[in-house]
Amino acid sequence: MLRALRARGESPQGDWVEGVARELHQGLRTGRFVRQGPTSILGFASTSDGGFFGHLHAEGPPDPALGARVLTALIDDLPPDSATLVVGFTGFPLRAEADLIRAVERPGGRAIARRALVRPIGPADELALTPPVPTARRLPVRDVPLSVLAQLDMRLYAGTLDALLTGPQPVHHERLLEELLHHRLGRFLDEASMALVESDTGALVGMVMTAELSAHTAIILDFGVDPMVRRKGYGRFLLRWTLRALRALGYEQVRLWVTDENLPARRLYDQLGFEPADRATLYRWERGSGQPHSG
Repeated sequence: MLRALRARGESPQGDWVEGVARELHQGLRTGRFVRQGPTSILGFASTSDGGFFGHLHAEGPPDPALGARVLTALIDDLPPDSATLVVGFTGFPLRAEADLIRAVERPGGRAIARRALVRPIGPADELALTPPVPTARRLPVRDVPLSVLAQLDMRLYAGTLDALLTGPQPVHHERLLEELLHHRLGRFLDEASMALVESDTGALVGMVMTAELSAHTAIILDFGVDPMVRRKGYGRFLLRWTLRALRALGYEQVRLWVTDENLPARRLYDQLGFEPADRATLYRWERGSGQPHSG
């Protein structure tokens, strides 16, 4: 699984994969393992804020029907008070992922398609920049209270598919941002992360957070501009500033993930030279208000 994640440009930090294996052996995580012929599939999930987050990994020839059995078992294993399950996949080609999800046929389930984009960083990114609005000023993200960052993060994704992957309350965003700041998804790069504040009002209008994937590659973990002040050039400025900062730090490439349905963000990334590098699917299942526990 670790090899598959790294091949996709993801680098779990520390001993996360080994920790998952230990917790499965100790019964601290919900998990299933099946082997059929040359194919083996491991599925597991753990709880967070009333929802469950999990992963399915396959070794050997892809078998969507077998994967659907494991995913269905994970759903059936959920406690009655668990409202959601979000699952990622490795070891399945995209077509096999789609066939697997179709085979689950559970009310409340849906696929969320995401794509990885990549962009080289070069001399052209060294140009000096000024904020698009004179009253905007930069702040280190750690100088902004976590609760304020979380409120902005929630506004950024309200009403989008991305909101389904985080949670409906500010506390869900706080915990996610705390994980980013504490290097859970890569060594956090304070020098290439920024909060943008409107000086006249003191309002936080945008932010960008980056981390290191490798000695040569960085990743944009979170980025966005408050919907109330979009179309002023803040987003373009944040990204170009980040590219300039990454260039100064010696990185040669930057990656990010975006959902397929986030067309405004994809247009901006395209204009700034990001190109498709990979694709992945997440499966999200939500228990209906009258849906019984099936385990």
